[in-house]
Amino acid sequence: MDSLFTISLLYEVVGKKEFQEGLIDLLYVTAKNKEEALGKPFVKIPKSVTNMNLFAFHNCASITSVHIPNSVTNISTYAFHECKNLTSVYISNSVTNISSQAFSRCPSLTNIHIPDSVKDIGLHAFAWCSSLTSIHIPNSITTINTGVFSHCSSLTSVTIPNSVTNIDYGAFYICSGLISVNIPNSVTEIVKNAFAWCSCLSFIKIPKRFESRINDIFYGVDLSKVKITYT
Repeated sequence: MDSLFTISLLYEVVGKKEFQEGLIDLLYVTAKNKEEALGKPFVKIPKSVTNMNLFAFHNCASITSVHIPNSVTNISTYAFHECKNLTSVYISNSVTNISSQAFSRCPSLTNIHIPDSVKDIGLHAFAWCSSLTSIHIPNSITTINTGVFSHCSSLTSVTIPNSVTNIDYGAFYICSGLISVNIPNSVTEIVKNAFAWCSCLSFIKIPKRFESRINDIFYGVDLSKVKITYT
């Protein structure tokens, strides 16, 4: 078994090109060199890291599991974008922000723990995660942003916590496996197409204030086949 090595390189990632040239911060992995490290299936981020920078692990196809420690507060845009074999992510309760497309296009992702410390989940953060069957939306979230869970075709149900007041455009767009939705009375704004083309929907629970807009919120859904309960 390989020894545990620490790769300590300058981490001032300002774009995709710089990272692909090998700039990476204090990555603890079981490897003998940088090239082997980037090909390992499990990544453990050291506690010295506070910010997962732009494109940090973008398109690292060999990664299957990630543990983000309690030193990290921010997961930046595209941090794990297109990690095609990533199946499991554990996010510690120090993280307050998951940026836009941080985990988008991770088609093998089946399990992710989002702690209640997270206050904002950015646009399309989990879009096209086609193997996700369920998701825990923390009680700290007030807005479900544009496209956050769009194209999550294996997602079957979602319970939205009472902390949420806004559901933005296309938040659950083309979640074609979604069967039931429970929207609490705390929600005061739902932008059109929030649940568009969720073609398998059978049950919807939604505040009565949205009755007149039900068709544009659930555009493309045959509502005649859906049991709708207004609260």
